[in-house]
Amino acid sequence: MEMNHSELVTVMVVGEDVVNETDTSSFISVNVQWTVTCFLVLIIGIGVLGNVLIMILLLHSGVYRLNATGVFVLNLSCADLLFLIFCVPFQGTVYVLNHWPYGFWMCKTTHFFQYVTMFASIWLLTVMSVDRYFALRYPLKAVAFRTSKMATRYSLFVWSLSCVVSSPWAFLYTTIRLADEHDTTATACLDIWSEDTFFLRKWMMLFIFFASFAFPTLVVIVMGWLVATSLWWSGKCGNRQQPQHTTLGIPQKAYYQRRRVASLVLVLALALFLCWLPHNISLIWINFGIIQVWDNL
Repeated sequence: MEMNHSELVTVMVVGEDVVNETDTSSFISVNVQWTVTCFLVLIIGIGVLGNVLIMILLLHSGVYRLNATGVFVLNLSCADLLFLIFCVPFQGTVYVLNHWPYGFWMCKTTHFFQYVTMFASIWLLTVMSVDRYFALRYPLKAVAFRTSKMATRYSLFVWSLSCVVSSPWAFLYTTIRLADEHDTTATACLDIWSEDTFFLRKWMMLFIFFASFAFPTLVVIVMGWLVATSLWWSGKCGNRQQPQHTTLGIPQKAYYQRRRVASLVLVLALALFLCWLPHNISLIWINFGIIQVWDNL
């Protein structure tokens, strides 16, 4: 890769975004740096504290006493915690410093775990939404495959698949030294492609978009709609025909408990969708011709 000398040296990587600027001295003001730093520290503090508390509460009840939902939530908290550890501090530092200060192996490791935790979080929520639907729609039939043991197997499968899908990025990401016309150098952590394979990058980004956002979002929406309609009709008919039970054969107390859990899963899924929406919009925007950031490299 050659740096166009009419452009500037510093390359900043945030996820898949590569930003080139023309003036390193004025790239980010001191006020913005401090604001971003404080904001990231706040995110890390609240996120780590919240997820650790959830994990402690779940583990305190006993691993063997966890139900299927508890197993999924425990794994989801673990994924979110790892994402906070391997994503926010490192990319936040890059944003503030404008270079990668952590070396070759951390470049590979952090980006690998960023993708692993991203896929794991989204897919676990997708599995949880499907699990909620079967728990509410087919409560008796679902007992056989909604045990904590089966939920652990599903979670291990999600983690394994996330590692496999994310493994190419551990090989693609590396550190490079870039220099400008003033011989000022900066280290960047980038996914490097040859001229013969660069076209594959777009297809990989398209795969990430569908696998980590579009398809899971579609599944969550469909499951949410089915859950909502099941809750509506079973609650409505159950209250009219038999006060103690719904039409699904669920006692009213258990029905309301499951409805609260289903609502929680849908809220988590909605929050995840809103958080990842800007990232995925920029992913498509950058990689499919709207912004050609690689032309300057």
